[in-house]
Amino acid sequence: MPHMWYTSYMNIIVIAPTIFAADRGTPMRIVNEVKTLAMQNDSVTVLTYGIGDTPKGLQKNILVKRIPSFTPWKNTLKVGFSWYKIIADMLLFVMTLFSLRSSQVVHAHLHEGIIIAWFVSKILFWKKITIIGDLHGGLVEEMSAPWLHFCESWIHTLSDKVAVSSFELATYVENDRKDKAVFIPDMQTVIPQVQSGLLDISQDKKVIVYTGAFRKDRGIELIWEAMKNIRRSDVHWVIAGSPGSSLQIPESIPSSRYTIVSPLHKNELAHVLAIANVALDPKPAGSLQGSGKIANYVAAGIPTVAFFSKTNEWYMGSSDLLAKSSKDFFSNIEKALDVPQKKPPVIEVSMLLDSLYKDVC
Repeated sequence: MPHMWYTSYMNIIVIAPTIFAADRGTPMRIVNEVKTLAMQNDSVTVLTYGIGDTPKGLQKNILVKRIPSFTPWKNTLKVGFSWYKIIADMLLFVMTLFSLRSSQVVHAHLHEGIIIAWFVSKILFWKKITIIGDLHGGLVEEMSAPWLHFCESWIHTLSDKVAVSSFELATYVENDRKDKAVFIPDMQTVIPQVQSGLLDISQDKKVIVYTGAFRKDRGIELIWEAMKNIRRSDVHWVIAGSPGSSLQIPESIPSSRYTIVSPLHKNELAHVLAIANVALDPKPAGSLQGSGKIANYVAAGIPTVAFFSKTNEWYMGSSDLLAKSSKDFFSNIEKALDVPQKKPPVIEVSMLLDSLYKDVC
């Protein structure tokens, strides 16, 4: 791994206004970036919410500081507006204010983290704090209100540099900035490994998997349509993710053709990736978000079907299995069933983070 030029004296504050951590996209992206930064710097201090379990295997130079846990009955967060987040972000602001002693660099995740970092930088103006924003999607994508467009554009301008999780988000953010956003891809979070006795699926079946949120904006309804369209007797579907309580599978699909895994933890995900012959990401092409699931699929060498986007093409190395319509998506699944697994590409995130910090530090 390349040695970063600022290694000998850099101390970084990471603002993570989310659950830290959980086996899902945003928290795992933050964990992986924190680990990568810690390999190159003196210390990384993560400021985060009071909920979540501190990941195992963090380097000794990573310190996790949490706001008080004022809701002991709460152990997860839903996407979108939450009164918990309003209170938690105010507490996170105070913690950040008193944590910037020897640090002058703040890596702020999500829109809320950038706002917190910006206000702290104005109060502690003499410290000349450098803010690196890290956006994982669009604010307006998750919450719809007219005033949010103005707010989002303002937030895009607050950091000295901005990292993004997709090329589509980079273009979106650059409309409000004079410089370029830096694409930092999601990384592999799970190593495929068969777990004995975990799922009872016949070995003569070809397994098609979806892992992720059971939500309309993630394309879950397209999975049901695919299952209706593809009726091969040698295929078994594994639908893994959460929340299971919201899952509404059409009655026309026989239960013998699929297996539901919910909730999905690392052990289950490792097994699902190990047995998969084809993987799916039905997220709409217009999404600004990156795709942690595609990072895991590709790293495991699994033929992956998704919709065409510059980011998806970057991960997969070609557009052969990228669809431009629902009809393409279904036909590409059939095509993928006969595609052998590929040698996974090497994604060097440390070099990209290096370029991001080198411009401002």
